[in-house]
Amino acid sequence: MAKYKKCPKCNEKLEKIISSGLEAEEFPEEEDLDYVCKNGHQFSLKDYNKL
Repeated sequence: MAKYKKCPKCNEKLEKIISSGLEAEEFPEEEDLDYVCKNGHQFSLKDYNKL
């Protein structure tokens, strides 16, 4: 059973971003955004591991 961490900003479940190419166009300077909640708050793996 996978345990999900909650977004510290809105308390929604964080899910891993699957690279589809869309994120790369929207965030060219931030390639380390690995997790996102349904409200669009994004976190790197490093930040996610601190939660």
